[in-house]
Amino acid sequence: MPEKSATSLPHGAETKDTSFWAWCTARGITTNGIGYRKIPDRGLGAVADRCIEAGAELVNVPLAALLAVDNVPATFRKQHKSISVHGLLASFLAFGGSVHTDYAPWAATWPTISDFRKSIPLCWPQYDKITLTSRLLDEEVLDADTLHNLPPGVEHRAPAPALQSRTKCGLLPAQKSKLRADWGLVSEVFPTALFERYLYYWLVVNTRSFYFEVPNSKIQPSREDRMVLCPFIDLFNHSDSGCTVQYGPTGFTVTSDKAYDPGDEIYVSYGPHGNDLLLVEYGFLLEKNRWDSSVIDHILMGYLIGTPAEKQLKQAGYLGSVQCLSPLVTIPRLTSSRDYTVTRDGICWRTEVAVRTQILTNIGWKRFVRGIHIEGVDDKSKAETFVRDRLLGAMCREAERNTEQLNDPTVPLVGPRQVLIRRWREIQALLEKAADALQSTLAITPEHTT
Repeated sequence: MPEKSATSLPHGAETKDTSFWAWCTARGITTNGIGYRKIPDRGLGAVADRCIEAGAELVNVPLAALLAVDNVPATFRKQHKSISVHGLLASFLAFGGSVHTDYAPWAATWPTISDFRKSIPLCWPQYDKITLTSRLLDEEVLDADTLHNLPPGVEHRAPAPALQSRTKCGLLPAQKSKLRADWGLVSEVFPTALFERYLYYWLVVNTRSFYFEVPNSKIQPSREDRMVLCPFIDLFNHSDSGCTVQYGPTGFTVTSDKAYDPGDEIYVSYGPHGNDLLLVEYGFLLEKNRWDSSVIDHILMGYLIGTPAEKQLKQAGYLGSVQCLSPLVTIPRLTSSRDYTVTRDGICWRTEVAVRTQILTNIGWKRFVRGIHIEGVDDKSKAETFVRDRLLGAMCREAERNTEQLNDPTVPLVGPRQVLIRRWREIQALLEKAADALQSTLAITPEHTT
């Protein structure tokens, strides 16, 4: 998560004597062998106070301690009509008064607006550039482009026939649309409210929420309606593997995934997310991320739009992103299933299918989709050449170009530019590994993919 405020915390030491601990105790939150401290370059994080065995329950947060939609007074909820749960919780924290009373010790552990502005791409167009006002959030504010080197998974332009209207696609435009919709409703309820205040709490909810399932129920509310904030557990930072977070009839628990020594940082996993999503939603990049990927829709779709292959893929359900994703980014907040992606292990099955429209006959392509086409050496070679030269090669050149543009030696390498250079270099490394794995990847069948 973005770096968190260290208010009331002795720097670099576990703490059990602050108002937050008393606040947790009063609400029935129990911990076992863990504390929290400021972690260099990552803000607050959960750490082991003593030796911990695998399978130990580390934290228990009862239902009554959660901040959920049921905690919002009915009169406040009715004012907001059909707003998302995300938007409602943010409005309640911003304008309901409780953050300064009931939740003040907990709120002292949250990131500051300054932290968000430095780490969350949503804030970068406004960072030191735009003075926010109380007026309705509009295109001029949310779509102010001060950075033009975003990775395609974060934001890219969708190819369109005759290269006319090219819609913005990716995680960031979807996030902006969601915020715009929430703020539109909130600003009607509170016409004089400051957008910056709402933005802060909207980001708090976005970066610190958990999702639950109703136990023993076959009928579940929609995923976006199962959003809650969970005290103390929100102090755990993310890794691509970590402790188990479970929701049950009595609340949330965290169970250790392995043994820990005193002083070790303890992680949970927010899910199998690539670094583009982690950057947009949480404001950080994971140094070692087995789930990392990059979308290549903006490249591959250029070969498909306006051709018979477009209709062919659309009918079979394999056409990639043509327009912006849904404004609601719900959980699991993964890259759209329609995207064409590349990982360190090669290209995804959807990309394999799309590439074959450029290589095989119509009959051969249909057999390939069904998993019964046996490719000859010539077809495999053509497919490998297409992927290597036209997809991975083009993406590599894009990464090199963006890295060069961002790496201006006359400007200090700090803030968003530093983050974006790192991300493009990660993508370059991923593409190189994908190229190495290309030969074996091209031989996969649908049964071997997810």
